[in-house]
Amino acid sequence: MAGASSTRAARERKGTQIAKILRGAWRANPPPPDFGEPDLEEMSSLLKASLTAALAWWKIRHSSLAQSDVSAHLRAQYVAHAIRSAHATHRVYQYVAALRAHNIEPIVFKGWAVFSHYAEAGLRPPGDVDLAVAPHDAARATKILYELGATPVDVDVHPGLSDSAHAAYIPNSSWDQVLERTRIKLVGDLPVRVLDPEDAFQVVCIHSARHSYARPIWLCDVAAMLETRPADFDWTRALSRPPYASWIAAAILLAHHLLDAKIENTPLAARRERMPQWLVRDVLGRWAQPYLIQKMVHTSILEIWRTPARWGDAVRARVPNRLEATLAHYGALNEPFLARYQMLSAVEQFWRFTRRGGVPLSE
Repeated sequence: MAGASSTRAARERKGTQIAKILRGAWRANPPPPDFGEPDLEEMSSLLKASLTAALAWWKIRHSSLAQSDVSAHLRAQYVAHAIRSAHATHRVYQYVAALRAHNIEPIVFKGWAVFSHYAEAGLRPPGDVDLAVAPHDAARATKILYELGATPVDVDVHPGLSDSAHAAYIPNSSWDQVLERTRIKLVGDLPVRVLDPEDAFQVVCIHSARHSYARPIWLCDVAAMLETRPADFDWTRALSRPPYASWIAAAILLAHHLLDAKIENTPLAARRERMPQWLVRDVLGRWAQPYLIQKMVHTSILEIWRTPARWGDAVRARVPNRLEATLAHYGALNEPFLARYQMLSAVEQFWRFTRRGGVPLSE
């Protein structure tokens, strides 16, 4: 038990260091670094793995740390991101033009569409190009793009944005409503549809929540979009529906608490001190494990049953923690008794176990 506690503490410490390095790093003029070369050196591999090394370089570029040995590696990541961002823009042009030629109207969202909220495109890794199309066009759109030479690594085609089980989701909106609200962004001579500010913000926040806020770049997106939102941003629509309003609020408060995102003139401004510490610790621990996608369970539960000392670890590996269980069951993060979602998860695990005739669960 003591070993598990010390491991968690070590992860939280690393997550805290990552947060310290990234505070305000998306801005044109980030705050001066309040950390030293040893901190940067220790965190350099985690920054690279979490795709935030370019932001770290941007933060230190005008300081004495820019002359450190580790700075060259961070700057190389910034240059690589800038090149990939240019390639992503070219792909967006190709894909949108190809689909429109077949009378399919796509919306570009997430990664590439978030570039404009950062001081420079090279600060945000592009990833694949996320395109949303009308649900009945999704299969045909995928076929067209694959015939063009795209792969699943290059593009992700979403059948609308109204499936609540998916991480890319806009509450209370049909495809036609989302499409009608879109804005036009020129890519060369090509008009490209992107989500309006409220829809784009909801998607980014809900996506980060569905993945347990596990990557710092996602909260940097939240912070950058928050600070560059238009003056007439409609908070009533952006925070309209439970439980998603609580997920979005948590993303905003985490971005403020961990990354110093500015939340003045938002409905959350009065709640700065109400950030649940268990949630902060959970997220910081995840930031220290950038390669961890999901828990892997290989040992038979029957084998563990014979070793009581391992029961605690077995339960933690198989039953989601408070955050994971709440999100999986569409609970609101501001509810008073979130442990009930863990209990529900444990019952579901036991039920599946018995339905398999006692065959151990493994993933």
